[in-house]
Amino acid sequence: EPMGEPEARFRYSAERLCAARAKLELSAADFGLLVGSSGLSVYKWERGTKPRAKFMPALAAALRMGKREASVQLLKLKQSD
Repeated sequence: EPMGEPEARFRYSAERLCAARAKLELSAADFGLLVGSSGLSVYKWERGTKPRAKFMPALAAALRMGKREASVQLLKLKQSD
């Protein structure tokens, strides 16, 4: 995988999503919050349902995040609630 993968060339993969969520140690609900979706959608995506196009840029960004960046983002999102 090239590191600076642009959103336009982002190829979704359920395995990659699972691995990224495990790496970030996030619940499906928190990962959903991070990408603007629900935890249920995240579970479905991990089981092979393809996310709608509008989620792809957020997914591409989330898959590039490290743990610290993801937790900072989540904190911001939870505070703005």
